[in-house]
Amino acid sequence: MWIRTQDKLKIMDVRIITLIHEDDTHIILGATGSEAPLDELGSYTTHEKALKVLDKIQTHLLKGTQLTRLYNIFSEEYTNDYNIGNKLFQMPQDCEVLKSE
Repeated sequence: MWIRTQDKLKIMDVRIITLIHEDDTHIILGATGSEAPLDELGSYTTHEKALKVLDKIQTHLLKGTQLTRLYNIFSEEYTNDYNIGNKLFQMPQDCEVLKSE
């Protein structure tokens, strides 16, 4: 899943997402694979806000995932290749995560 970090400095194809707590900060981390280092995707002031962002990521992933069979315009046939359509998810700022969502 393509995610742009909260600071807008990175766009990553994230495969692993986890939540950690450091002092009073709740940090969502992501990695591009099982051997890749974890990068900070965003940080939030409460556990509840961080969980809401994880819920938004899950919803975005489920809504955005669709398989589209590719069509070769030269051979005028469908190929055995598929495109997974999934748009970029922008990590929200802490102040953008509302309690009522």
